[in-house]
Amino acid sequence: MAEASILLRPMQKSISDRRYTAQEVMDYLDGKIAALVGQIQQKEYWKVVSSPDSDPRLVQAIMRELYLEIYFYEAQVVEASIACIAQFPRSLEERKFKAMLNLMAEEFTHGEVALNGYVALGGDKEFARNAPMSPGAVAMLGVWLAIQYLRDPFVFLGAEYLFENLTSILAEMIEANLAKMGVSGDGLVFITTHAKEDIQHSNLMRHLIEHCTEQYDGAGASIMYGMDCLLFVYPLAMWDAVYERAKAANDAIK
Repeated sequence: MAEASILLRPMQKSISDRRYTAQEVMDYLDGKIAALVGQIQQKEYWKVVSSPDSDPRLVQAIMRELYLEIYFYEAQVVEASIACIAQFPRSLEERKFKAMLNLMAEEFTHGEVALNGYVALGGDKEFARNAPMSPGAVAMLGVWLAIQYLRDPFVFLGAEYLFENLTSILAEMIEANLAKMGVSGDGLVFITTHAKEDIQHSNLMRHLIEHCTEQYDGAGASIMYGMDCLLFVYPLAMWDAVYERAKAANDAIK
């Protein structure tokens, strides 16, 4: 009976009863992302992948390990996200529900796209298929499963906005230099796809966040909480670990 009660856990009380305006919520989210981009640009790995003077082998190693990390978590994150979408209030317009599901449909094969990029940059497909998830990927998935378990779907909106908005910003910033560093073909597809596709995804999430903040009590606080939860593990902690793996792999082949 205990297990059944967990599976049937009712939607929890909102994170806070305070009402926020849509502008307040978006200012908070966009401010967090702007600060995060600034932090990332100070990281050694960012300086490597964005500089035309970098060692192409190290750039390729970083992207290879990043793609492996994405492959590890992507399918399960999509699964958890679809469950979160199914928890939205039934008063939400059907077209908004369908739009979120369509977003997940577009994300559905991105784990495989990342795997193809990993292989194109020298990774071993059989290793990726059979290796245990990295600790960073486990931590990432843990956040999404926790959001699903909370049964507050507005938390999902905040986390997903971080995912979509940050990727579109960073992918566009490094796409050209990656190509110069020998990251091409299947090795670049993930980046080129997200540089374009995630702009639309980010705009959709912004629209949903603004709508839900105005329409549902407590939604704004939950949305901001969702971003904060994901920020605790993604991307800084995860990408630091990815960079250490890339450096070790690059040193091993010198």
